[in-house]
Amino acid sequence: MRGYRGCSALAAVSKKPELGSAQAPSVLSRMMQPCDTAMSKRDAAELLPEGAAYIVADTETSALNGYVLQLAYAVYDREHVKLCAYNKLLRLPPGVSISWGAFKVHKISKKRVDRCGVGALAELRKFIKLVDAIRRVGGRAVFHNAQFDCAAVVRTVARLGGKETLCTADTFCTYRRSRGRVPVRGKNGKLKGASNTLLYEYFFHEMPRGDLHDAAVDIGVTAASYAEGCRRKWW
Repeated sequence: MRGYRGCSALAAVSKKPELGSAQAPSVLSRMMQPCDTAMSKRDAAELLPEGAAYIVADTETSALNGYVLQLAYAVYDREHVKLCAYNKLLRLPPGVSISWGAFKVHKISKKRVDRCGVGALAELRKFIKLVDAIRRVGGRAVFHNAQFDCAAVVRTVARLGGKETLCTADTFCTYRRSRGRVPVRGKNGKLKGASNTLLYEYFFHEMPRGDLHDAAVDIGVTAASYAEGCRRKWW
């Protein structure tokens, strides 16, 4: 891997990837802003492992419309082999706590974040640059709920004084792209996007393994579904 700093560990795997709301107007406007166009294709390639075709990413947050406290992502090649992976807890902005509802979902405590977390702004800036890089080389940044994750990243960066943005238009959302294909209906009876777990169950006829709502596990679930969607020519 030449010059790559985005992933903290390398892990070659089999060709099937392993498992592992309303927004404030200012956040929405930041999400819709054009992304930085200064990076060249050559510079982008230097940031990525050789053969990188897409990134799968997920966040856990302090609340429904809160701040990122866990960021996980993995880089895959065109054969859906994982090239490297990243998973870190991020310290929350000063004065921010974790809501009880969020804690019940991901089981990440403020004490644990304070003890084990790293500075969020630098890590999120690196991640945004990595997303830009994969886009420059013709790849994809895959999320299961891109609007939620992009908003959380942008909100956290802004709270910490950064100006970088993460555009939903530059991402691939399996939640949105699976809508109408998986028979999941909302309260109004209309088809809606399937959850990360339901999409995996639809493809593989079994529950995903691991502690769901751990971002490091969730990216494995998303990656498996994305790869299967590619095989079935869904996208």
